[in-house]
Amino acid sequence: MPLPKFESPDYIGINGVDLQQLIHPHFEIWQNYFNTEYELKKNIKTIIFLPCAAIKPYYNSPIHKEFNKIIDKYKNIQKIVISNAGVIPYEFSDEYPFNSYDWNPLLETPEIMEQYLKISASRIIKF
Repeated sequence: MPLPKFESPDYIGINGVDLQQLIHPHFEIWQNYFNTEYELKKNIKTIIFLPCAAIKPYYNSPIHKEFNKIIDKYKNIQKIVISNAGVIPYEFSDEYPFNSYDWNPLLETPEIMEQYLKISASRIIKF
């Protein structure tokens, strides 16, 4: 199955901090792809879950540069980002919408944090 592509990227709809961003259709299409079509790299012995970063793609962010200095010294490791956009294998960092969404954790309310945790847990389990 080819990678998900979108005729019209929704740069406004994927930015913000509420349920509509957590379950945005473009994020959901990718999550379905990862759950049904994606296969982990061969010979992987360790999966490392990393947090998302404000700077996209993730590998351009200062924190990910530090993570990668250490992680990339080892073989047989696969990096997966966990964010409001979902469970994202690192090699998809350059793909829309993962290269262009924004979620400001400073704007999270207790209600959205609860939804975020519930949705993220479900996505991780499915992955």
